[in-house]
Parts: sequence; C-alpha cells; structure tokens
Amino acid sequence: MTEEEYKEAEEYINKYLKDHDVLIATPEEDLLLDRLTACINCGTCTMYCPLLDLTNGELSPRKIAIEVSRTEPDWKTVRKIVYDCTLCGKCEEVCPESVPVPRIVKNIRARILRQSPSSMLPEYIAMQKNLTEMRSAYIPMDEEDKQDYIEDDLENFGWTKTADKYLEKAGVVYFGGCQARERLFLIRESVKLLLEALHVDYSLLEEEGCCGLPASLIGDVSLSDDLANSVIKKCKEKQAKIVLTTCAGCTAKLKEDFQKFEAGIDVKHLIEYIIEDIGLEAFKKMIKKSPPTTITVTLHNPCDLHRGSGKYFVSYTEQILKNLPNIIYETLPDAERCCGAGGLSDLFIPDVTKELQKQKAIDIQATPASIVIAPCPRCINQIEEGLHEMNSEKKVLDMSMFLNLFLYGGFENL
Repeated sequence: MTEEEYKEAEEYINKYLKDHDVLIATPEEDLLLDRLTACINCGTCTMYCPLLDLTNGELSPRKIAIEVSRTEPDWKTVRKIVYDCTLCGKCEEVCPESVPVPRIVKNIRARILRQSPSSMLPEYIAMQKNLTEMRSAYIPMDEEDKQDYIEDDLENFGWTKTADKYLEKAGVVYFGGCQARERLFLIRESVKLLLEALHVDYSLLEEEGCCGLPASLIGDVSLSDDLANSVIKKCKEKQAKIVLTTCAGCTAKLKEDFQKFEAGIDVKHLIEYIIEDIGLEAFKKMIKKSPPTTITVTLHNPCDLHRGSGKYFVSYTEQILKNLPNIIYETLPDAERCCGAGGLSDLFIPDVTKELQKQKAIDIQATPASIVIAPCPRCINQIEEGLHEMNSEKKVLDMSMFLNLFLYGGFENL
C-alpha cells in the first residue's frame, strides 16, 4: 500500500467511525481505559457514590466501568453517565484496585467533545466560549458595578478596602480564580487584607485568567493546558516561589499542572500557607480580636482539597479552627460528602445536584454550629443556597473571611 493509499484508508476509517458515533481513542487513552479492567465488581464504589440513590441506581462508578469496558463504547451509550458524575473522587478513594474513574470520565468527556461537539450542552458551549474569548469561566462584571459590590461587602463587615497590589517581582502570587475575581469578591478582598496584616511579600496577576479547570471538565484539554501555561508564564515572570490559592478546584488543578509542566513553583492553598509558612503559633500572636461570646463552627471538606490535593487539609483546617479564641469546633457528619457543586454536573443534572445540596444543608442545620467554613467558592455558593432555601440563619464563610474577623473584627456584623 502506497503512502497516499494508506492516508485515504485512514481517512475513510476515521470518517466511518465518527459517522457511527464510535469513540476513537489514542494509544494513551486506551492505556487509561484499560485500567477499568482492574475493576473486580466488588461494589464498594457503589456503596459510597453520592449519586446512586438520587438517580435510582442509574449512575454509579461500577456502571461506568461496565458500560465502558464491557461494551463497544460509543458516545450515545456513555454520554449521560460521564456527564452526570460530580467527579468527587470518592470511588477511586475506596476502590481496592484504585481504578481512576474520575480521570477516565474526564478523558471520555474529552473524546466526546473531540468527535461529537454537537452533543454538548448549550451551557458547556457558552462556558467554552467565555474561556476562549475572555479567559474566564464567567462573563466579567462591569468594573464600576463590581467596585460597588466590593464596597458594600466590606462595609457589611466593617473592613476597609485595600488597593490591588501589582509588583514586578514577588515571592508570593495570589491567584484568586474566576469566582473570587468575578463573583465572590469578598474572598479576594479578604485575602488581600489578610496578607497585608501578615506582612507577606505578595502580588496579584495583572491579567489573571482561568486556571483551566472548567475547560478540563468540559473536555477541552488543549484549552485547559493553554490556560494553565498562561498562569505559569505570568507567575514565572514575577519570579514567584509560591502561588497562593483559595479555590479548592484551582488548588488541585494548578498543583497538577505546575508539576506536569515542571514550573518549579509551589502551589499552596491559604490553609497550607498559614500552617506551613506563617506558622500557627505565629498567627495566633497576631490575633487582635475575638468574639464576645463563644461561637460554634463546623467544617465542610471540599472534594478538590481533601481528595484532590491531600487528606492533610482536614487536619490543617481543624488545627486552625481549634486554636482560635472563643471558638468551639463541631465535626460535621459526612463532612467530605460532595455538596453537588463538582464536575459541572449541576449543569447536566440540576435536580439531582439540588438534592445533594439539600442533604448537605440538612446535615449542617442539625449541628449546633452557627458558622460553617467551606474553603471553596463553588461549595460556598452551593451550601449558601441550600441553607437559604431552608430559611436557616447559619453563615457560610471562606477561611480567609473567618480569619479576618480575628485580625480586623466584625463579629457583631455576622
């Protein structure tokens, strides 16, 4: 067969497979899919999947393994189960064979996007457009309106706005992420205030952009890598030693990509930074305020922190909370169960993720805590909405906001 004949045959085969909705895998993708054959059908993952009961058994990691590895995978067969998944990672955590179901799900999403983009949700396509054109998961808010929101948020706590800080070189770069930059402004402002109080040599990025996580969840690997490399380049230009984060998703994604692309820069969530770089005892000496009476708090553990980055996050966070004056720490039952905000599944199965949200709100409401700490903007949105629908008076705070209360006050405004 001549080279030209081989090329024609290859084009014909690829067109035939695509026209018949057969997902074509690269050799690397085949190796990943082969990990599904390690599934021993023990059902452990099924017992722990937060979506099993809510979907009447329609979704479980075991079903993903069966559909993909036991049959000829085509996008019509696997589309629903891979987009339903919240990618919480509990299945891989409990699997006796450590089958990487979340990685496989993301891989199949990428193949569906590559071969059958017309099957994508309109919401996914809109997000992909935002990420491509504006380098953000959200359409940026009008700057004047944004500043009005920021001033109102800070005034609610009695805090003073600090100017954005852009240095040519800085040891620490704070990467807030799309939500803190375009929606939950108080998280970004709280971190700035906190770092100023701690006398940290830090800088923001002039054009921060997205970390690439939403693009990877959609399945656009190329766009995800492009966004991640853009962040790496900007951080290197500032000669940063540490990239500081407050978003659980950004933390896990940047940790992975900074290692993958050998950036040579540490990525640390604020909680890590407080424990490892500031030091708990040093932070305690900086505390100037305390609540007039004891406050009971509890903790929601975001999936992308304790499973996506490391179990030590739970210990680190509890150490901080247990060492704050006049604070009683109450453990939240099933604190690590997904709140429904993960994997973009809220766009695909909103009714089901609302049930996860409701379960989380019920668990929190049952505790004596008046404040729940959720070190992730996506989780904060999800949990706040759930509690609001229960007419609950409990507050949901990011760790940066909570710690600022001990440095700048504002307990009376909770």
